[in-house]
Amino acid sequence: MATARPPAAPVGTARHQRFKKTGMALLLALAAIFIAAVIFSWITGDAAVRLSSLRSQGNLSDGRKTIVRHQPLATAETLAPQAKSKEEVAYAREAQRLGDHEVDQAFASAMRQANLQRRAYAGDALALSQRITQLQKSRAG
Repeated sequence: MATARPPAAPVGTARHQRFKKTGMALLLALAAIFIAAVIFSWITGDAAVRLSSLRSQGNLSDGRKTIVRHQPLATAETLAPQAKSKEEVAYAREAQRLGDHEVDQAFASAMRQANLQRRAYAGDALALSQRITQLQKSRAG
């Protein structure tokens, strides 16, 4: 009589099972990374909107360009509310202080430049300028 033999297992079954487990672990890790990226994007989503509004900071409300750049202060003021820890808050305050100082220095420099430039007056402005000069000389003398 012939004895019944159990069917032979396919070649590489152990290897197939190991790759299947590794593939599943890799898939789960990638899914976790994707979910974390979506959550992070959701949390910080409106930060990009606030930063994009800074592009228009160099213009006045009527569309004219300003002489002094306000971007350092505007950037610091925009990012300051995102500070959470005490250390971050301290850095944010320092960034605001430095941004304000930089804008103040740029304004003072622009004022010095404007005072150094002599304008060529014509018409009524020339007459007024001469009158002012005459009054200043009479006051000083």
